[in-house]
Amino acid sequence: MLAVPIEIKRTNKCLSIKWNDGLLTEIDCQILRKNCPCASCLEKYGLLNHAKPIGGSKKANLLNIISSSIEEETALEKIWSVGNYALGVRWKDGHDTGIYSFSLLRDLASKAN
Repeated sequence: MLAVPIEIKRTNKCLSIKWNDGLLTEIDCQILRKNCPCASCLEKYGLLNHAKPIGGSKKANLLNIISSSIEEETALEKIWSVGNYALGVRWKDGHDTGIYSFSLLRDLASKAN
């Protein structure tokens, strides 16, 4: 049987999911954000093959510009369903391009518990 959420609740600290097999899990927001599956985040963590430009290296910028705080990056603002297979998430810093499949959420939940 494929595990799918039957109830999802967001809090300031976590995402609580009740699954159709009776399991109740919580995924900490920091873990959820760190595992954002969008192309921008995967590139940021160096997990995409095209993360480096083909035509050579970029000049390193020594100035680190912080556009949002950790609190903003890890605070859930809104969640919504994406078809019958995933969950969309908007973070307080405005990031909302990650689509979390139910299988990814279940995997993250099993690692947290």
